[in-house]
Amino acid sequence: MNILQINSSKTWAGGEAHLKDLVDGLKNKGHSVTVAVKEDIAARFKDSATQIEVLPLKNAIDLYSAYQLSQVIKQQDIDIIHAHSGVDYWIAAFARYLAQKGKIVATRHILVSLGTSFFHEKLYRSFDQFIAVSNRVQEKLNNTHSFLVNKNEVIHNGINISKFSGQDYNQEITELKKEFSLTDELVIGMVGTLCSRKNQKLLIKIANQFQEKKVKFLIVGEDFSDDNNYKQELQTMIKDLNLEEKVILAGFRKDIPQLMNLFDILAVPSRREAFGLVAVEGMAAKNAVVASNVDGLAEIIEDQSSGLLVESDNKDGWIKAFDKLINDKDLRNRLSNNAYQRAENKFSLATMVNKTEKIYFNLIN
Repeated sequence: MNILQINSSKTWAGGEAHLKDLVDGLKNKGHSVTVAVKEDIAARFKDSATQIEVLPLKNAIDLYSAYQLSQVIKQQDIDIIHAHSGVDYWIAAFARYLAQKGKIVATRHILVSLGTSFFHEKLYRSFDQFIAVSNRVQEKLNNTHSFLVNKNEVIHNGINISKFSGQDYNQEITELKKEFSLTDELVIGMVGTLCSRKNQKLLIKIANQFQEKKVKFLIVGEDFSDDNNYKQELQTMIKDLNLEEKVILAGFRKDIPQLMNLFDILAVPSRREAFGLVAVEGMAAKNAVVASNVDGLAEIIEDQSSGLLVESDNKDGWIKAFDKLINDKDLRNRLSNNAYQRAENKFSLATMVNKTEKIYFNLIN
């Protein structure tokens, strides 16, 4: 098959990591995969995609990008046009209209409801298939547009498990410990964009309750907002609470598998999470995972079996969960081993790619 993937994001986050894994998997199965992205993230696909189209992908009425993609669709005889965000949906629809070719698949990665105007409904009716990344997202789709009930399917995001557990990262872990001045402390890690939805402030408040414990908190991620206010607020909190030796803001990193192998416990305190790819990555790295009991995270983790679920803003509940894990190595080991098995069985890259490929084949056949 000839497949066109469209992603208009200018920053690298879970949705973009998912797309890269999908592209890798499809290419490994012999498909030709063209990726249309902004220049900001194009380099991340250079070893994955068959071809990369760098385009503005500015907004829903970016007719220049739509026209360029229509030419790609015709020249490369594209069978499937797969769009990954609201902006991409419109561009994909315009491109197909101009090319008069291709089936459109739209993945819904977020919990925000689809638009309900006449034009939105016309757009969504023209699509051939929706993919929801979790049952909660599918519920949103069906509640907003009942006509989508028969043309959407849940495919949980999958990851390359071996990238997180099948490698020898001992040397990298030694270097990371030096970088972050770690000795024999337990490491509680968190990975995600610095923003209110990801809820890093809660983790800093919790860290203040563990001043006497031999544990450090490593927060990985960057504030991609224009004003950087949230990051500045985190830095102020850390200073005001005298947590400079307890909490590390590591910034944006590309060595996530290595960092996951450094962590003993992974925290995912998000207030909302359509899926929660980072939780699966932690499970694959055999972290003991503590996550918010919300949305997609509640589908990933079986409470008390493959991790611990806590209400997102229940600080006392989070403190209790961390305290239990810090003091009970056997519990950490049991949860982390179960988590790995669940990640391997339910959230592998092969499973995600096979299910997505099946949808593609059904549409073109």
